Amino acid sequence: MQFVEADGPAAGAIERSLEVLGAAAGRVVHGDAFAFLAARAPQPFDVVFLDPPYGERRLEQACAKLESGGWLAPGAWIYLEDAANSGAPELPAGWTLLRSKKAGDVGYHLARRQAAS
Repeated sequence: MQFVEADGPAAGAIERSLEVLGAAAGRVVHGDAFAFLAARAPQPFDVVFLDPPYGERRLEQACAKLESGGWLAPGAWIYLEDAANSGAPELPAGWTLLRSKKAGDVGYHLARRQAAS
């Protein structure tokens, strides 16, 4: 379980929550997610949550980096958030958008990467 958070206080809050929950396998990386995704994945993830700052409009870029960097296992689930007025995100080839909804100013989406054949 890995969390990447640029905001120092938010990264600290995640670390404290992991301690309270006894989630010893959880790791928090305090830094920029795009710099983190620039490296090759040490192992692919089955579930990913993406919530970039809404004003930056970088959701599609994050999706592309996940796909090109080997970060996703076949059949991986990807939860995405963006500003509600952004609509459904443009997804990489091989991803399927399963659901899209809005709650106030938040648009949230569930996608799945194609499973291995």
